[in-house]
Amino acid sequence: MMRRRDFLGPGSAPRQRPAQRLRDGEGAVLRDGRLAMAVVATYGTGTATYADVAAVANAMTNAKDVNIRIVTSDTAIGRMTPLRSGQATFARTGDEYIFAFEAEHEFATREWGRSRPGSSGDPSRRTAC
Repeated sequence: MMRRRDFLGPGSAPRQRPAQRLRDGEGAVLRDGRLAMAVVATYGTGTATYADVAAVANAMTNAKDVNIRIVTSDTAIGRMTPLRSGQATFARTGDEYIFAFEAEHEFATREWGRSRPGSSGDPSRRTAC
């Protein structure tokens, strides 16, 4: 897991090694130990939240040469699924992260279910609602 202070790393030195994915299916690419590409799941393109995420992505690209891919969805499940599956590095969400954790509303299914303490998100250790 990448620590917050290691997110951008020191300075913006030119990259010399080819980019490498963290693991198959993960929405991040490291280059020389620094984040080179990330995927962010967020609200649809017509929202103010999308505009905020796009502005941050643009600033990060300009300042630190970190490419940000924005994946949009108009549903809570659509924003959380890429994060849960590892296809997105980050997600800009609303209450859905709480609903997913507590297995409430549209997340009240065996697939999402409430996580047991110490389960580390392992679906086999989820409880039915």
